[in-house]
Amino acid sequence: MRRYAAPAAVLSTAVAFGPPPSRPTRWHQSVPPPARKARAIHWPRPAAAATSDASAALRLNNNEGDGQDNGAGNILIFPATALSTTATLAATTTLWSEYAVLRTGCGPSSLPDAIERGCYLVVLAVAGISVFLRIVTGEGVASLAARSIGSSGSGSERDAVVLQCRVAEWTSLLAVLGAFVALQYRDV
Repeated sequence: MRRYAAPAAVLSTAVAFGPPPSRPTRWHQSVPPPARKARAIHWPRPAAAATSDASAALRLNNNEGDGQDNGAGNILIFPATALSTTATLAATTTLWSEYAVLRTGCGPSSLPDAIERGCYLVVLAVAGISVFLRIVTGEGVASLAARSIGSSGSGSERDAVVLQCRVAEWTSLLAVLGAFVALQYRDV
């Protein structure tokens, strides 16, 4: 069997320059790489982070009491309504599924598994966000929605969105509690 021989130009280049100066001459000696100096990353600070309010970073508009209305709350009414309605429907479907598990030992036969799984995921997400906000800010999703809409929405619109968010939050938490009850008392 023939061995491959390196071209003479490659051998002469390696011999002429030798090993790099920061590396040892023998392969079994190891030298740690030179230490690098850490560079500080300077991110721009948002205007809301300058306030002392713990939940100021969660505000979605700039209604800081300056008397000017930027209209950001009107933009948030539809998404808040859509998300809270979706969360309420998912929590209701999850409660129905848990009731069926308690009665029969398995989920409802008329509910496709993909929809049931999706509803469970939505409920877990909403309940997790709700608990996270209560730990971080001391307030729930409804308070965040009311503050984000601010004075730009009419009073009845804001109250309706706050009520929808509160219903979605509490039904999701109830559905999570119901999951534990259903798992404990199901007929196996």
